[in-house]
Parts: sequence; structure tokens; C-alpha cells
Amino acid sequence: MKIIHFASIRRWVSLAAEIAVIGGVVFAGLAYSGEWQRSQHEASLTYIEEFNSGDVLAARNELYRFIRQKENMLLVDIPNKARSAFIDRSMQGSEVTAHELAVVTLVNFFDSVDLCAKSKVCNRELLEQHLSDYASRFRCLYADFIDRRIAGDFGASGPFGSGLIALAEKSGDC
Repeated sequence: MKIIHFASIRRWVSLAAEIAVIGGVVFAGLAYSGEWQRSQHEASLTYIEEFNSGDVLAARNELYRFIRQKENMLLVDIPNKARSAFIDRSMQGSEVTAHELAVVTLVNFFDSVDLCAKSKVCNRELLEQHLSDYASRFRCLYADFIDRRIAGDFGASGPFGSGLIALAEKSGDC
């Protein structure tokens, strides 16, 4: 009779050990998932911080200065396509200007943001929440220049600007 009782205790101990192992695995999985989400969040915040500092902020300021210089010609009543065409024509020339470099800097930034989101290193929703409206307005103003640069540098299917386009589409059309 003691052997049967001992076997029953052994089964309960074995069951408790298995439950503890399963609980540990579930806890570890939840901890890993939480750490992964925190890591995604931090990577996304790094991009948002970069958007508001350093070279990206300098590029945004350069574009703002350009728009301010041309603001009489870029009034709200002008359709976006006409405004974009005007900006594109004003940027054509043999020398690369600070304004063109600013556009390229921002396009590269948005391409990098999209790559981070596609690779699941960053949280796409957080990035879209903070950056898609600006990306959309930027794309509307500089579409002709960016499209010309795509065709000129990479051919029709080049990667330049694909991240910008992906982010801009989240906020709708021009």
C-alpha cells in the first residue's frame, strides 16, 4: 500500500515540476515579447529623435527657408501639382544646391525609417503616427524632383524614395 501511495506522490511531484517548467517557459516567452516590444519602441523613438535633430532637422530647416523665400508663389490656392512643378523647375541646374541635398537627406531618412519598420526592428504604427503627415506633405511638394531623381539615378524601379512613398501613402493623397 505504501508503494501505491509513493507512486501517487511521485506523479503529483512530476506534474508540479512539469507545470513549473511550463510556467517558466511561458514567463520567459512573455518577458522576451515585452523586451522585444520595448526594443522596437526605443528604436522607433530614436528615429523620431533623429527627425527632430542633427542633419535631418538641418535639412528640414533648409526646405523651410526655401519655401519661405518663395512663399508668394507658393500660396495655398495653387494646386499641389503646379506647386510641385514650380519647385522642381527651381531646383534644376548643373550644380547640386543645399536645397537639393536637403531633399535627398530627407528622402534617405524616410527610406531608412521604412526599412527599419519592414525589418520589424521598429514599431511601424509609432513611426507612422509621428512621421507620415510630414512625409505626405513633403512628398506632395517634391514629387516631381524625387521622381526625376529616381528615373535619373536608378531607373524607373529604383529604391530611392520608396520608403518615403510608403510612409506618405498612410496620410493619403496630395
